[in-house]
Amino acid sequence: MTGTWTLEQWPVAERPDAWRHLVSRTHLPWRLDAERDADPAAVASITARPLDGLTLVDCSAGRCSGRRGRSEIGSTDGEYLAVLTVLDGCEHIAQGERRIVLRRGEALAWSSSQPLRFAIPQRLRKRTLLVPRAR
Repeated sequence: MTGTWTLEQWPVAERPDAWRHLVSRTHLPWRLDAERDADPAAVASITARPLDGLTLVDCSAGRCSGRRGRSEIGSTDGEYLAVLTVLDGCEHIAQGERRIVLRRGEALAWSSSQPLRFAIPQRLRKRTLLVPRAR
């Protein structure tokens, strides 16, 4: 999926579903908890660009959370290494018993084949590079 999308394109009532769809199409499949904790008035956008077989995704989001469990891992086409860099704000990441908070300028590499949870407590800008494991 290549292009730029903003939640302002959808009516407020449709934004949680639109956000779930956009995140899963650009960042691999995720189960988002949009109804529970997202701010439907928040301005959010995603830009996805191909880079010689890789994908670079810029994301600006408000409060939300989600996870990649067995179902999402099983529905991912191939295996990826993702390199996430926080440009502004912070993101909470949990994998197994390990929990970290990424802040501006910090990065994390994660594997699409392992369960992962995230929470964005407030406005965040991040960039993710998706690298197919074969590369």
